[in-house]
Amino acid sequence: MGVTIKDIAQILGVSHTTVSRALLDRPDISEPMKEKVRKVARELNYQTNDLARSLVKNKSNAIGLIIPDIEDPHYASICKQLSLRLEESGYSLLICNSERDREKDRKCIEYLMRQRVAGYIIFSGNIREDIFSDFFEQHFPTVLIHTYGEPLGVDSVMGNNFLGASAAVQHLINIGYRRIAHFRGYDNGIPSQERYHAFLETLEENKILREKCPIIGNEASYEGGLWSAEQLLKLPERPEAVFTVNDAVAIGAMQYFYKAGVRVPEDIAVIGFDDVSVAKMMPVPLSTVRLSAYEIADNAWKQLREQISGTRLPGDHKNTLVEPSLVIRDTCGYKLKQSAAKRKTLENKA
Repeated sequence: MGVTIKDIAQILGVSHTTVSRALLDRPDISEPMKEKVRKVARELNYQTNDLARSLVKNKSNAIGLIIPDIEDPHYASICKQLSLRLEESGYSLLICNSERDREKDRKCIEYLMRQRVAGYIIFSGNIREDIFSDFFEQHFPTVLIHTYGEPLGVDSVMGNNFLGASAAVQHLINIGYRRIAHFRGYDNGIPSQERYHAFLETLEENKILREKCPIIGNEASYEGGLWSAEQLLKLPERPEAVFTVNDAVAIGAMQYFYKAGVRVPEDIAVIGFDDVSVAKMMPVPLSTVRLSAYEIADNAWKQLREQISGTRLPGDHKNTLVEPSLVIRDTCGYKLKQSAAKRKTLENKA
């Protein structure tokens, strides 16, 4: 016979009701007690009866996740962090890949509703109201990632894209670059739009000539980076630096530059956005803007859990803004410029 809730209760010296409510992540059980219960449950290899629980609650013990591109490394990092948090709380993650297609968005919602998931996490920089409006009106526990939920009456977790992009472009300007290109995404999502507008405003604030700073748009993907780099190298006057909408585009661009014999950062500097795990592993480590996958996932799950448990009243929506940080590695040329300046100082002293 398998381990039961009563076995865990006996070991901890508490009632089986306390153990049951702790495993359900109920708000009336303290976090230290929940952790004790989970620890003993793991040690005893306790298996929850998810099917029975779903029949009692009329909900499954799964969280539905709609993601526009499962291959995107930034999204994948957040998915991993979400999965870890859900597992700690006794939930599983049910992932639907919409591929940025409106009809697939609709099918994903319908599928997850049939599965009676306990809550929904939706990645989207561009929510299609004609698809989601009826869904939002039903007030299911829901958190949006990478879009603003307040106008829609939904919880959300959003990165401060404008601040991060401004910091990246300002850093390039501070190094000394004046011809800076931007590889933007053409998906019209909020993150792409905010990073694009931050690029333009930072140029204007620093009185950088806009006509010297080309903007090239394509998919916000590795392939989009390859294409954008190819277009840039066709320009009569090559920019000195590139700010890309995300790291996937930056990595694609760097690959094209390498094959074309263009050195990064000696011939052209590059700075991305997101700080995906592979960024620091590149042959020339990628300078970028970090939006913490850990922080995004942590806030999203906390907000969703509050809705599921009923600790927040319907209509009391929470919208969290995750702050970015600049990560200076090698591709932006900062270290190269510093080394050159030091050599010049030593030569002058000699």
